[in-house]
Amino acid sequence: MQENALPVPKSDNWKHVDSIIAYLASDGAIKLTHTESEILTRITFADELIREGRYLRGEVRNLIMQRFGVSRETAQRDIADAEFIYASSVPLNKQYRIGVRIDKVEQFIREAQEKDDYELVAKFETILAKYLEMYPDVKQSKRPQVLVFNMPESITEETIDLTKAVEIGKKEIGHD
Repeated sequence: MQENALPVPKSDNWKHVDSIIAYLASDGAIKLTHTESEILTRITFADELIREGRYLRGEVRNLIMQRFGVSRETAQRDIADAEFIYASSVPLNKQYRIGVRIDKVEQFIREAQEKDDYELVAKFETILAKYLEMYPDVKQSKRPQVLVFNMPESITEETIDLTKAVEIGKKEIGHD
């Protein structure tokens, strides 16, 4: 195994994990199969329940089983796959856990604000700032920029140089 290779989750879904990760990384530009879409729906549900912090692992499993009508083993695999996909690797589980804590602290802040307990809000804001400091910055993907030029029909009818095209374009939009 390569030094920087990601560990493969131990589940029947392993064939779909790479596709789902690629789909999430591409903002939906990649198509998933029907089975992969179903798995993604279940693991997203599992991730949301885990992030809420209100349920034990067994309760999350039971909620998946009830909602999707899957077996105990499938629900358990979905939980493991959710942790793998949304955290990507063991070293990044720290990032995942910090993200869960950030969500929880933000929930506490909202609750304290509703109770007008601004002293508690300030304490939670201090905690939130520390978690945000620990959370790694997200690297922006560098996508190639696509420029689209809309040219008036009169410009595209004949082969002309750019200067002539600009002159024709200015005349057509009224900027002589």
